[in-house]
Amino acid sequence: IAMATTTATTGSRRERESNGSNERAKDALAERLVAAEDRARVAEDRAATAERVLKTADGRVEAAEQRVLAAEGRATEAHARAKDASDRAATAEHRHLEVVRALESVEVELAAA
Repeated sequence: IAMATTTATTGSRRERESNGSNERAKDALAERLVAAEDRARVAEDRAATAERVLKTADGRVEAAEQRVLAAEGRATEAHARAKDASDRAATAEHRHLEVVRALESVEVELAAA
């Protein structure tokens, strides 16, 4: 009986030690799980922030592209107006020269008359 009691006591001590070791291992795993979940949440938050920043940057790039297109359109219009003005100036200069020649011709005819 004494031997059986000693064996039972030793066995239950080993069980308690084993159970305590298992509990510590479970606790350590639970802590690691919580830490991993926390890191995952932080990573998700960072990803969401990065997506918002990227979306904002995309919007700003698109707005800048629209401004460039508008400026190019205005530049094209200004160039067309400048060419038109240049053409009108060339036409006016040509007409002026025609008038000057006609006046010179009239002066020559008047002088000869």
